[in-house]
Amino acid sequence: MNGIFRLILLAILIFSSMMIITSCQEISNEPDNDMIPGYEHEPGDTPGPAPTTELTSTPEPNGGNTPGLPMRGTWNGNVYTSEYLGFSITVPDNWEIATDEMLALQQGLPEATISDFPDGKIPYDFWDAWDRYIFQEIWASISSRSPEIINQTIRLYFEKLEPENANITGPEYINLQKEEAGQSGLFKFDFSKSDTPVKIGNNDWYLIIMEMVMGQEDITYVYRLISIRDGFLVILLMDSKDSINYVEEMMNWIT
Repeated sequence: MNGIFRLILLAILIFSSMMIITSCQEISNEPDNDMIPGYEHEPGDTPGPAPTTELTSTPEPNGGNTPGLPMRGTWNGNVYTSEYLGFSITVPDNWEIATDEMLALQQGLPEATISDFPDGKIPYDFWDAWDRYIFQEIWASISSRSPEIINQTIRLYFEKLEPENANITGPEYINLQKEEAGQSGLFKFDFSKSDTPVKIGNNDWYLIIMEMVMGQEDITYVYRLISIRDGFLVILLMDSKDSINYVEEMMNWIT
């Protein structure tokens, strides 16, 4: 994925997080494809019928001598735990957490597809059958129905790296981000904390601090933590509207 498209997609994801996470009953049965991470189509195209491939625990190529696969975590109340990543995230009790039904709808997928991954592992045939390079694992947010609270959102994504980038290192990825940073006027980038990785759970993470400017005074502050593992880019996004202090506080929720 080229740099400018990646930045545009990121802007869409962050902007969409400012919307209220409604109940399943309030969500339309027709997904808004423009808000689906990774969805691409030419103007005028009509998406084809949903694939009917039954996903199974497909054996890994080359007898398993290939990078591993991301595994889904679980929510227990307001605590998300990922054994794959080796950490937990505890959000406040008054936060709204997207269910699998919501996540599936946002990504244009049947709920059963993401609820019934074999052993919680996202299988190889998922990425091909659904023509995916990004999977949204979690979405949690303070409701904008609580006007006394500034909007905050936490999201976690798995991005399948293209074969030519499968072995890219964290520092190499950060250097690419620095080169691409000047391609979008929507963001201001701060790479001052990205040279030294932060150990969180099982992995090293690199922090990019961003400001997304919508209008002269409407600013969303973003902590973009990235980690590269097993041929996948793991992206943890934490953002808050109008105050970076809230984003810094959210870092303490990860244990």
